[in-house]
Amino acid sequence: MEYTVKEDFVDIHDNSHFYRAGDKYPRPGVSVSGVRIAELSSTKNRVGRTLIEAVEQPIEAIQIKDKEIPAQPVKTTRRGRRGRRKEE
Repeated sequence: MEYTVKEDFVDIHDNSHFYRAGDKYPRPGVSVSGVRIAELSSTKNRVGRTLIEAVEQPIEAIQIKDKEIPAQPVKTTRRGRRGRRKEE
């Protein structure tokens, strides 16, 4: 998963590398633990603010036997027997 920097900060776990808002995190060639990602993407860090956020990856179309099926969200309803509307 990719992350982008929301606010400028110096990463003390990455040899004091300075990240600017809009940069990708982590920089190429650096591996980061899941604990560090969780720390920087929450307010539980030294700064007390969210410093990075996950980048949503677009869902690509699926190709099955020479037919392309566009990716689209699945629509679901949460109505059961009790959720049906009464006719007036």
